Amino acid sequence: MLKKQDPEAPVSSEKTIDEQSCPFCGAKNNCMAQSETPCWCSTETIPKTMQDMIPESTRGLSCVCLACIKAYQENPDNVIKANNRSQKS
Repeated sequence: MLKKQDPEAPVSSEKTIDEQSCPFCGAKNNCMAQSETPCWCSTETIPKTMQDMIPESTRGLSCVCLACIKAYQENPDNVIKANNRSQKS
């Protein structure tokens, strides 16, 4: 689930994270954690192994999209292999 951001927090010089993009596929994640409406991600369980694949420095900054969660649930090996390839590029 996405962490609420502190508007008073200093702006980092690191790469900007797009909260609306999935950290795996880059597609829109439709997260609504920053709104008053409860987000779909608050009722989904993201497998620990999948969470661990997200770099620690960006973990919790954008939600994994539902398509990637479902793909992982159907065949974890394909998501793991795709993630390993994307980290090498």
